[in-house]
Amino acid sequence: MNKKKLCIIIPNMGGGGAEKMVLHLLQKLNRSKYQIQLVLFEKKGIYYNEIPADITTVCLQRKGKFSYFKMIYKLAFRVFPLLNPDIVISFMLVANILTLITTWLIKPAYKLIISVRNNPEIVLHSERHKWIKGKLLKYFYPLATHIIVISEGIRKSLIRIFGLNAQKISVVYNGINIEQVKKLSAGKINISLHSHESSYTITACGRLEYQKGFNFLIDAFSKVADKLDAILLILGEGTKRKQLIGQINERGMAKRIFLPGFIPNPYPVIARSDLFVLSSMHEGFGNVLLEAMVCRTPIIATDCPYGPAEIITHDSTGFLVPPSDIYGLSNAIESLLINKTKRLKYIKNGKNRVKQFSLAQMLVGYETVFKRVLKL
Repeated sequence: MNKKKLCIIIPNMGGGGAEKMVLHLLQKLNRSKYQIQLVLFEKKGIYYNEIPADITTVCLQRKGKFSYFKMIYKLAFRVFPLLNPDIVISFMLVANILTLITTWLIKPAYKLIISVRNNPEIVLHSERHKWIKGKLLKYFYPLATHIIVISEGIRKSLIRIFGLNAQKISVVYNGINIEQVKKLSAGKINISLHSHESSYTITACGRLEYQKGFNFLIDAFSKVADKLDAILLILGEGTKRKQLIGQINERGMAKRIFLPGFIPNPYPVIARSDLFVLSSMHEGFGNVLLEAMVCRTPIIATDCPYGPAEIITHDSTGFLVPPSDIYGLSNAIESLLINKTKRLKYIKNGKNRVKQFSLAQMLVGYETVFKRVLKL
């Protein structure tokens, strides 16, 4: 069988969930079936140096917001004629728009797959120029041969907002490298807690942005800290660090809540915690919940759109609370910390649940879509 040329397009190889999934595809896709190509806007990101040596990599050299027109031209009349792909798959909103416009412009022979990884309604609401982007997506999304989404909630949202054909949208859940996470979770903890000893440790992880709901988590934890000897670790970096530190100080929690920053390997911290909390306002999926399950740490998560409710069965593999519900979150944290039996139940059930989200199953999902668009 002739190898099919598969071209993956993503802005860069930064440290987000989409970039990690792309890295898994670059590393794990069957080389006897696919010749893999990678197109980047910029040669940067923490995963850039992990790109396998056999991948053909092209950079469009983004140099500011006005360079997008040049990038479309390069992609249409230089890169695609050079690479001659059979399938093109793009990740992230800007890459999707750019690739869709290019496809409309040149009417190519390749099959185009768009990966949508966040709730489009919320993303468009939070993006600049949302009206223009909404109109562009409504016009251009139907030009894709197929769309891959990472949750059933996103699939339904795309159908509702853009009127897309349900038959052209497939759900492929993110997969995680279970054995790798297990191995990394046995490592050393390389953060200082200022020698604070406590009965309980709660951990959260994510970008310090409004989406992650850490302001609500801080308030919820503050109520718990009045009753139980516990500390809260929020791992990650972002633009809201200053505001969150101010909130922590206002609540008198400077010795109970810590923001250690971005940690390349957070798994030892998660594995040694009594509880993991995801407090997001919205998600595309919530990979970190799967990672916490592998680390054998019980979970509380907000039932936000979308993802957590597709991973967690309430009060079986974890505990779900409404987004921004400070009292509900506080009560859930307190009740789980004092109920070891329930925490052990979540750990046991989570261990079985996470097996359904392996990298192997994710790869099968992608390859099923590839075969479908190629009509193999």
